[in-house]
Amino acid sequence: MISIAPKTQVNLQPLNQCIPVTFRYDVHFTTGLFEIDNPLLAQVIAGDGKPGKNERSQL
Repeated sequence: MISIAPKTQVNLQPLNQCIPVTFRYDVHFTTGLFEIDNPLLAQVIAGDGKPGKNERSQL
């Protein structure tokens, strides 16, 4: 028979870490988003002159 002795307990304190995450995005309001005379969808996708134009847009 094998006898297994209990391990010595180690009382390690946890580390407290904080990781802040910021999401910033534009919210556009419109009607007829897919209408041919509404340029908003194309402008948002292309980033034409909007702040953050080099960032990915989420629809």
